[in-house]
Amino acid sequence: MRESVRIRHVFEATIVAVVAGYAVLLIGFPDVFRLWFFSSHFHYQNKDLFSPATASRFVALGLSCALLAFSIRWARRRRRIQVFLLFASGVALQWSFSFLDGGVNAARLTATLINGRFGHSEFPLVALREEHPLALARDYESIMVKVGDLRSFVKSKPPGHLLFYVLWAEAFRVFRIDALFERLSGPLRFSERGPFTAYGGFLAVAFSLVSNLPVFVLWKIGTLLGNRRVGLCCCVAFLLCPSIQLVTMHLDQVLYPLLVSLTILFALWSVFRNRYYALLAALVLYVSIYTSFSLLFLIPAIGLLAGAFFLPREDLRTKVLDALLIGIVGVLISYLLFHFLLNFSPIAAYRRSMTNHLATRGTPGLVDALHTLRNLGEFARWIGLPAAVAYVWCCCGALRRWWRSRRISPLGLFALGYPFLVAAVSTLGHTVAEVGRLWIPLMIPMFVPVASELATMDRRRAPWVYVVSCLVAILLAKNFHDF
Repeated sequence: MRESVRIRHVFEATIVAVVAGYAVLLIGFPDVFRLWFFSSHFHYQNKDLFSPATASRFVALGLSCALLAFSIRWARRRRRIQVFLLFASGVALQWSFSFLDGGVNAARLTATLINGRFGHSEFPLVALREEHPLALARDYESIMVKVGDLRSFVKSKPPGHLLFYVLWAEAFRVFRIDALFERLSGPLRFSERGPFTAYGGFLAVAFSLVSNLPVFVLWKIGTLLGNRRVGLCCCVAFLLCPSIQLVTMHLDQVLYPLLVSLTILFALWSVFRNRYYALLAALVLYVSIYTSFSLLFLIPAIGLLAGAFFLPREDLRTKVLDALLIGIVGVLISYLLFHFLLNFSPIAAYRRSMTNHLATRGTPGLVDALHTLRNLGEFARWIGLPAAVAYVWCCCGALRRWWRSRRISPLGLFALGYPFLVAAVSTLGHTVAEVGRLWIPLMIPMFVPVASELATMDRRRAPWVYVVSCLVAILLAKNFHDF
């Protein structure tokens, strides 16, 4: 018992020391971080969130943190209420951090959607002009050829990305809620863009809700692989991830985490419940690829997850093999459905998307070792330094247990193998920097080992040191290099 308490104290002291070192570097030597992709584009380095004049802006954030604390500690006896409160905490935190931007409130959220300075606003503005989602999906490749270079961001994605925006634009038209959001645009200060003001406000509210839906899925995943405490810590790790709270209103943060978490949940259910859940996992996987080719990493990730359960658990080997075979059949069925119903050719779409991506990014070859290390360093900051420490701690614990007993848990084996997958994505992904947004989907599988480590440190109390350290890290990122 004394050894476990000592280990917990060392673990917590490491988190505090790492965050404190990060703060010292940012405050004393901000030039260290000038290599960050967006530091040369916008004046994020000129913020001063911690001046006395900005104290009033922290009221909403304080209330959101209080709701999160209540969700973690005092609502634990009622599981369904606790999960819902965690979801509400995520929405409240996301809006509260946006309120810190000079008091412009919702303008921080809607600017990404309807402000021309943000390139990805091209998606919702183009979607509002499209009135036939099915026709758009079936003719997407021919449309992309005709538009030339006018829609560079739209051309860089498969059809599902724009289609997601089109469906929300259809909902905005069908339900005729423009008058409601026009009235809300005043008190909430949505970005002013003429007729797009209400539309941007609607998307900001809808997307903030969708982006926090993974809380429900991650709770299930954590509970399945551990217990209710692991499920709780999994949700906390997700909610206190800097990318989730600050890099908002892009599908990388709004939709991709939900697709990734659902794919993993159905894959796990296919082993632990019914093998035919593998069909659902395959369908969601194909929808993910239809939405973004960055989610192709799910294929090796699922393979790594299958291997992590296949090797140490002899009792599960038959179930894992059955699930994999049914999953392959599900992918083939999904391919046929999308080919004949939506005229989707993944190879043609991938070539077109990659051509546009390379023209934009200018990294045609493999990413070298130095830039991969930079990517991994930025990745650690944007997943949250406390989470990065917990993940490394989990890997060290897995290696220590293997060294002592030559046994390793499936979760420990997955945690040890996953960083190699991330490094491979960096090397082959033709992307340097900006991984704080582009790699948000890669963060989702990492929250489970993080949660497992948090849950086993002390079963009698909430991980308050982790929670407070994460909030400090988010505020530092907000002040010095917000997206």
